[in-house]
Amino acid sequence: MAQRNSSTEAYILDPAVVRRGIQILANRRSHEHLPGYLALLRRRVDSKYAFMGMRDIEEFHTDYLGFPDAPSDRPYLRPFLSRGKGARLLNRNLQGSYAPSSIRPDKPFSRIVALEPMPTAGEGANAVKYVLVNSHAHHVLEEMLVGHKIPALSLAVLLFRDRCLCMSKVTTAGLLAALREFFRIDSEVAGGDEIFSTLFEDDAAFYEGQELSAGRATDPPCGNMPRPMVSEERTRNLTLVDVGLGHLLEHDHSKPAGELLEDTSEIEPADPILAQVKEARKLGFAGVILSGPPGTGKSWYAQQLGVALTGQWRNVRSVQFHPSYQYEDFVFGYMPTDDGRFELREKEFARVCRDAAANREAAYVLIIDEISRSDVVRVFGEALTYIATDKRDQQFTLACGRELAVPGNLFIIGTMNSWDKGVDELDVALERRFAEIAVPPDPQVLQRLLEEKGCRQ
Repeated sequence: MAQRNSSTEAYILDPAVVRRGIQILANRRSHEHLPGYLALLRRRVDSKYAFMGMRDIEEFHTDYLGFPDAPSDRPYLRPFLSRGKGARLLNRNLQGSYAPSSIRPDKPFSRIVALEPMPTAGEGANAVKYVLVNSHAHHVLEEMLVGHKIPALSLAVLLFRDRCLCMSKVTTAGLLAALREFFRIDSEVAGGDEIFSTLFEDDAAFYEGQELSAGRATDPPCGNMPRPMVSEERTRNLTLVDVGLGHLLEHDHSKPAGELLEDTSEIEPADPILAQVKEARKLGFAGVILSGPPGTGKSWYAQQLGVALTGQWRNVRSVQFHPSYQYEDFVFGYMPTDDGRFELREKEFARVCRDAAANREAAYVLIIDEISRSDVVRVFGEALTYIATDKRDQQFTLACGRELAVPGNLFIIGTMNSWDKGVDELDVALERRFAEIAVPPDPQVLQRLLEEKGCRQ
């Protein structure tokens, strides 16, 4: 049972932490309907996941993804990467995505929900109940997340950004516990541990040394709250500007959503960085590393280069390295199961190799953000030898005993902060395989931004 504690204090999250969370989420690829699945997860009823009509989806979007300064026609934030777009605003008309008539049998959402008629639900004769099918979490991981787990802490800070945290101290462990209670997948609930381990990863390493709280909440509505100690009511209203997304307000929101989701790159064909990347491929490099100081658009460039090289976003995959990232997170690793066993599972590098090998006519790109923040040689393991272009398509044995080959139609793009400590110490073997391309600050862009903010010489 949840424990009550009337003596806990109350805090609010630091907007800088929320900005960091959104940045991390915006680099994780997912299907367009993932927010709808999260709404389903939120509506857990006993041992089933059920949910009554469109009203519940709309409430979830309004309560947790809505921002007060968003335009009325696109009021919801979709924080995940989709078709090359990171965080973006969603159309107000959710019926077009989640109504029963919109759930087509060939789409991922139809594989995780069963529709049951509910004529007395009070929402009309055609009202239905959405129930998640068995093993829905595994379907979501494979089909909606393309194997990329959701950064748990980053999602928590987004969802709880305007809520009162009734805790004696705001910690990463406390926020993760609150997230699990929020989605009803904590350890006290049947299947909760399995669903959490299937869908979410612990991304606390990205917040090391960062203060999570902005201070105590004033007049908190906590009272004698049970765990997870997060109030249902909003205690403030952070804006898109507050969390570093003010640029979304400058977009033309009159365009249909489809126009923003084409498989086209936003960089020009004559872009000098794209030209350098193509030259590196011709010269036989396994990939390139975009290097430059913070804020020069390296991650954006990597995504746009990916679609420019492949022609379709589904062939662009992304990971982000960090100090605790290991070989088992990147190639193959053993994962615990609910029955106490361990199961060997392929990770992003093995998955993209498999997909590229099965579709030789298409180009594939793997993006590695912050490639210098981990021990790259250890993360790649024996695969480092075989990413060299002269060793492509050669079978080799992994540490787990499985065999793998790196196909010739896979290209790797890394990003690297040139101000990071230790960047100059990248392994020589890595430098031989990757061409380094500088992404310097653009004075013209800086001048334009300053002028837009009213700063003139």
